[in-house]
Amino acid sequence: SKCGRSEDARMSILGIRTVLVAAILVLLCLRSFSSWLVSGSAARLPQAEGCEVCPLPPWQHQQVRTRKRGTEYQPKNIKRKRTHGWIKRLSTRGGIEVILRRMLKGRKSLCH
Repeated sequence: SKCGRSEDARMSILGIRTVLVAAILVLLCLRSFSSWLVSGSAARLPQAEGCEVCPLPPWQHQQVRTRKRGTEYQPKNIKRKRTHGWIKRLSTRGGIEVILRRMLKGRKSLCH
């Protein structure tokens, strides 16, 4: 009975391998066919003047819009301290005025 199970397992592994190989071959054939189809249809499309340089179809020149990146707050502490820090505030007349205004208003934190 153990030999029967191992043969069944071996046959199922061979079956899975055969199915995978067949699927890979189908995907490769579809990929080559689709690239042939696009290149053939692109060759038949009427092109505008000066478009000999870009043989791609017009719909492939459009941008693909994705999610915007880099809009999150990304703090830089050195820049913050250099711009709004105590030393920078005291080094200029305007900075001293900022600190005095914040003192008059009763701010707990006068600067960074």
